[in-house]
Amino acid sequence: MIVVFDIETTGLSITQDRIVEISMRKLDTMDNLDTLINPGRKIPQEVIAIHGIDDSMVAEAPTFKEKAREIYDFL
Repeated sequence: MIVVFDIETTGLSITQDRIVEISMRKLDTMDNLDTLINPGRKIPQEVIAIHGIDDSMVAEAPTFKEKAREIYDFL
């Protein structure tokens, strides 16, 4: 099984920034998992300009912890 994924974040710091979106596709079955993630922090304007995801879009989204099992099961 091959899974291609794309992750959008609040920035590039491993210790300070958080995931705001995860998109995955299994190439053998073409199954998808796409979800916004509430990072629990503000998304900087310069980052919003790159991926277009703003605070209002993730305000009601689940946290990574809430989606971790679903992500694990998909993989």
